[in-house]
Amino acid sequence: MSLDSGSTWKLIARVVRPAIAVSPAGGSEKPGVERSSAQGVTISLGAGRAVRVLPDSPTARKSKVGILLNVPNGSAVFKDFGPPSGTQIARRVGRSTLPIDGSYVPADGDVLTADVTQTRLTKEQLERYSADAVVRYREAAFARLRADGREPVSGKLTLSANLASGEKPAAVTFSVDFSINSMMNTGPYKVSINTRELADGDHVVEVRALDRTSAVISSSRRLVVVKNSPQAP
Repeated sequence: MSLDSGSTWKLIARVVRPAIAVSPAGGSEKPGVERSSAQGVTISLGAGRAVRVLPDSPTARKSKVGILLNVPNGSAVFKDFGPPSGTQIARRVGRSTLPIDGSYVPADGDVLTADVTQTRLTKEQLERYSADAVVRYREAAFARLRADGREPVSGKLTLSANLASGEKPAAVTFSVDFSINSMMNTGPYKVSINTRELADGDHVVEVRALDRTSAVISSSRRLVVVKNSPQAP
């Protein structure tokens, strides 16, 4: 979420699975938020089609039209900052936003934005609520890691491209939270990232091998949890 029109962002949830289908019914003819509650959000894509933003659960995974988030029912993304019905949805491309119309088909990697007007909260309340949501999400990230018996990453993180036999890319990119950190056009395709430059909490790292047209030959993506601050749980 962003409180300054997209200049800076606060992480309060992550997508753990994109929608892999679009509901052919249940959405209105006009794109935008159809319904919003503490249990989830229904987004109309126009022409009667819809996708849903839902907390990840075994039941939600049965729905192919669900964009699943790694937070529970009633979390800040659905409750305090959930976009109300009628909110317009746009697709973000770089620093620009494009309106969604009846021909839009969602794809993995798309960034959808909702501009929400909060009249019941002051600016100070929004800042306090959002800071609290960030802390709660970060604490949940550490709790999930501990539950899996794993430890967070600190200091330097080394990323390398695991290329298939005979695979010869024109370039390899290394990204953190979908922003390119490094690009190499000769091997060995390996880079060290200073995690002290990242906020404590979870981050998506991705390695992509590209051909000469910049098309993706292969890619790998994983979630890493960073902890460098002593006060982090």
